[in-house]
Amino acid sequence: MAEAIRAATRQNRPGQVIQYLAGVPDLLQHYEGRPADAAAPYGRAVITAAMDLARLTDIAQCSPAFLHEAAIGYLPHEGRVKAADTWRNAALGYATRELRGAVRALTPHPPAQGTGVASYQLADYLDQHGRKTLAETIPPPAFWSSATQLKRQTQARLAHAAQDYGLLRMAAQLWKNAARSEAYAAPALVRVLRDLCPDDKRPAHWAARHAHLGDPRSAASLVKTLREIGAESQLDALLRRDPATHADLRDPRGIASLLGVLREMAANEQVAILAERAATHADLSDPSGVADLLHALTAVKAETHVQEIIGRNPARHAAVSQLSSAGDLLRLLRQLGADAQVAVLAKRVAAHADVRELFLVAPLLRTLRAVGADDQAAVLSDRALKHAEAVGPAGIASFLNGLRVFLTDAQAASLIECGPTEHANLTEPGAVAELLRVLRLAGRRTQADALIKRDPATHADLRDPHGIASLLGVLREMAANEQVAILAERAAAHADLRDPRGIASLLGQLRQAGAQAQAQAIIERDPATHADLRDPLRVAPPPGEPPEPEDEDQVALRNRLARRGALRLGVPSLLSQLREMGAEAQARALVNRLPAAGWFDLFVEVRQLGDVFRFGLENNRSPAGLWGWDDLI
Repeated sequence: MAEAIRAATRQNRPGQVIQYLAGVPDLLQHYEGRPADAAAPYGRAVITAAMDLARLTDIAQCSPAFLHEAAIGYLPHEGRVKAADTWRNAALGYATRELRGAVRALTPHPPAQGTGVASYQLADYLDQHGRKTLAETIPPPAFWSSATQLKRQTQARLAHAAQDYGLLRMAAQLWKNAARSEAYAAPALVRVLRDLCPDDKRPAHWAARHAHLGDPRSAASLVKTLREIGAESQLDALLRRDPATHADLRDPRGIASLLGVLREMAANEQVAILAERAATHADLSDPSGVADLLHALTAVKAETHVQEIIGRNPARHAAVSQLSSAGDLLRLLRQLGADAQVAVLAKRVAAHADVRELFLVAPLLRTLRAVGADDQAAVLSDRALKHAEAVGPAGIASFLNGLRVFLTDAQAASLIECGPTEHANLTEPGAVAELLRVLRLAGRRTQADALIKRDPATHADLRDPHGIASLLGVLREMAANEQVAILAERAAAHADLRDPRGIASLLGQLRQAGAQAQAQAIIERDPATHADLRDPLRVAPPPGEPPEPEDEDQVALRNRLARRGALRLGVPSLLSQLREMGAEAQARALVNRLPAAGWFDLFVEVRQLGDVFRFGLENNRSPAGLWGWDDLI
């Protein structure tokens, strides 16, 4: 229901949730095609083009011109017999038809002024549907050729996707098109061409002349890339364009990075310009970024500008809710002798830092102690302790594991005695495993045994294979052999196979426990086919409004980035387990899925085919032919 409310709101119908829900089945049937409607294949092609654009860019609105051209690539063979002019209007009519519940696959939107259709908005449900059903498909050539006419920001996002698919020539073209307004596009373009034609300096020359210089982090990246390829004259051309004056001062970490590369190049005039601008106008809301900036200014011996920033009172301006960000600034302020600001920042951090991510509390507590803010460390520790107790046994385990050194003996004893073994949620295998480890390390074997007697092996939720692996490991370490046997048997039959990293861990733990039959049973369930290879950054549609810097959506984004990293590591781990167990066919099947799932670089890495696929892939997954700078428009 919550998702339906969000979906209806995004479709500009916040008061029509029930109608929206009622229309979803009809919407899906309409997309799949109505046999009696001659326009259905053409309408479906238009809708699918919009779905691909949404899942690859998080942009659910697309222009009529893009849909007209891109849809051609999605038509069945017989559908391409007719000239496009004969079916375009019917296709859009089908895609925008109002269905039951007042829903449409595509909703037309007028221009800001005047009349007509400026864009079409994809239905939220179809956006979600496309992210699932199209996850391991590469959009057709017509999609990519049409994309070169989109806004530069959209082209930059699609360049990322094209590169993930191995469509390197298309990625380079999109990077080039976007580079004049999207700062990160120019260094990406140079890197793609550098790997193909390392002696060709024309891409570097073009980037130095045309790159957008507003983003200091991207400007620094471009400078580094040009230095790596020895493009000295191109570097000179770039510096003549005065990146120090153009750099956006809202990113202090980026400014620090740019100052660093300018210092390495001995571009002293540029360093002086950027240091002076940063001292006066740099955004001070990111404490970690401000710390980086102060370090960079110190490195270029801009002591006056360091004091200017200190005088602007970063301790009061810094956003302190994120635990991982304030420690660096606290330490640096102490080094610079800004004791009054240390006291202000420490007090704000202790009172307002978000303690939900308990594993991040310990480093900040160490920093508070190191800068002499013992009272504030106690305040933060107390807040984290209360949150751990509210969360329950999982929080208590995390707290004890990371923060035991900051607790008094009485606090630790009180926390352990607050009933984690009696009230632990046995369905969370990872949390139970962590709690068992903490109890064992704390010498509380009686409580650990009491927790084991509650039979966590029978209650563990099998949708978390990584947690199951952790629980198997700690049960084995504690010689709880009966529990190990129960959990291994259940996991072999019913463990969720979608998480490659989790399944790899589970197979490893089963084999270490001597449960070869159970490990083989998982192999026979074909994890290579069931593994979910979707990029976590493209699994869910974005929220309706851009998130604020400390919004809940930023936490979700960090979690998705972490899952992406886990997936990047998990696939090789699963491949290793499959091969060690003799499941070569499954290993090959898993590798062959990688390019269409957007993991071309991983495909090349595990197959060791860098020379074969040096120029990337074609849409049909065959090696791309020779191409270079002259092939770009």
